[in-house]
Amino acid sequence: MNAYARPLARLLFSVAATTALIGLGTPAGAQAYLDESVSDDGSIPPSSREGAASFSPSYSGPTDAAAPRTAADMARYGARPATAEFHERVRRAKPKRPRYAGAEPETVIGADGRKMVSNTTAYPSRAAVIIVFGGGNLCSGWLVSPNTVVTAGHCLAEGDGTPLFNKATYEIAPGYNQNANPAAPFGVCGAKRLYTNAGWKNKGRDDFDYGAIKLDCNVGNQVGWYGYHKNVAKDHKATIQGYPGDKPFGTQWKMSGKVTRLQPRRVFYKIDTAGGQSGSAVWRRVNAKCTHCGVAIHAYGTYGSGPFKNNNHGTRIINTVFQNITKWKNAP
Repeated sequence: MNAYARPLARLLFSVAATTALIGLGTPAGAQAYLDESVSDDGSIPPSSREGAASFSPSYSGPTDAAAPRTAADMARYGARPATAEFHERVRRAKPKRPRYAGAEPETVIGADGRKMVSNTTAYPSRAAVIIVFGGGNLCSGWLVSPNTVVTAGHCLAEGDGTPLFNKATYEIAPGYNQNANPAAPFGVCGAKRLYTNAGWKNKGRDDFDYGAIKLDCNVGNQVGWYGYHKNVAKDHKATIQGYPGDKPFGTQWKMSGKVTRLQPRRVFYKIDTAGGQSGSAVWRRVNAKCTHCGVAIHAYGTYGSGPFKNNNHGTRIINTVFQNITKWKNAP
């Protein structure tokens, strides 16, 4: 090596090493690790069967789904009637807060624009679920298949590298409405498996705050489910509905508004929410096949600076999120 080549080689090595340290040399590898699926039992879900599709269709359920369900009806789909103990768990449940530094509970921005959903047996309200778990935690979620509920990652794990929560403590009820009789018209299901991703479980990153619950029932065949979509734009109209902890317990609320800003893995909006609505779908109409299509998973209120200061936000459904949700819903 001549006198000119040796310094050049050292310079190239230094540039390569620095690039690797700051992550510019291996973004795909780092991203792949953070998006890896993680489950409470270590199982690996099957590969996505939806390939390059931009959306997964919604399903409104059978035409008689709105009728009150009997115990026999619930049993057909593997659900069970709600017990007095379950209703008491709902009454006492408190919103599960994320551990993300500086994060506040989801926020009402200005005057509260949320409206209570009086008929939760109609689609899509019946495909929105209330989730109670652990020692009294409350979250929301949304069905995406007969037996899969998408929710926030912090409703499944702390995000500090510790194991996912105890699935045996989970009870999930679609279309729950404490003001109706019965309050749980489609029954209650348990959790068969919990899923999230390495970015949330091990790093607690708010832009990876999503996951799913595999149910021990097929209640989605009765109530229907939401679709999901990996394209969203600023000023798109979106709706959030779920179970806020600042309203009468066990009641579902919703509000619509515009997407105000986008980041690569976040969707921002001034749609009012409160703790307990973590995990709710941020949904919009995409087309005739995906009339109620999730584009983000709601999880955070206002905090900090920049777009976080004046907007609520959720995890954006980009391709890797889309593929994980699809894998989880296809898992047995």
